[in-house]
Amino acid sequence: MKKVLFILIIFINQHLAFAQNNLNQQPYLEVNSKADILIVPDQIFISINLSEADSKNKISLEEQEQKLKRVLRDLKIDLKKDLSLVDGGNSYRSYFLKGQKVIKSKNFSLMVHSANMVSNVLAGLESAGIANAYVYKADYSQKEQLLLSLKSEAVMKAKKTAEALVKPLGQSIGKVFYIGDLFYDNYSVPTRYSMMLKTDSIGAGSSDESPLPIEFQKLKFQVQVQVRFQLH
Repeated sequence: MKKVLFILIIFINQHLAFAQNNLNQQPYLEVNSKADILIVPDQIFISINLSEADSKNKISLEEQEQKLKRVLRDLKIDLKKDLSLVDGGNSYRSYFLKGQKVIKSKNFSLMVHSANMVSNVLAGLESAGIANAYVYKADYSQKEQLLLSLKSEAVMKAKKTAEALVKPLGQSIGKVFYIGDLFYDNYSVPTRYSMMLKTDSIGAGSSDESPLPIEFQKLKFQVQVQVRFQLH
């Protein structure tokens, strides 16, 4: 039984080696192809810091949190779904300053879905006296499906390129025997306007209550594939 198994293993190895040699001898064309797209982000994350030290009139942390939630509710934002506490579930952080004074602070992350809502949130926070809020991240919710679509597009571009390359030679491409997913990349282009909101820098007597002019540039997603075609 062991002898039969040993012979079978040798046969399989020889067969694989023969197939590999045939593959290496088979003329082929290798094409690298890219596909990319610009997408408007639909997940925009705002960092909001509440601190008793930052409030002008020493408003308590609890009162600031109630103001924050009131602003978001007025904007029809789902607090359970889109607002989260950043500090690992801790209710607040305490900082000891000179004279054993304790300062409490909370950090929140808020997800919104458009630049207009970012403007509305920042304007609402400014009106409520919440001084520290800024956008720190932008993303696209359907990223995985988008990348698959881009890879399919890149493979089709590789096929068209291969056909165009061999046509003047009177040849044609055959079956694909290798597809490599080389890489994908995406990056967020920074927003055109500063996201940091400082109430101290805004005049107390300002009558302009319109939302801040915020506009996001698009996210760029790019993939690259490598495809090898047999030649006939």
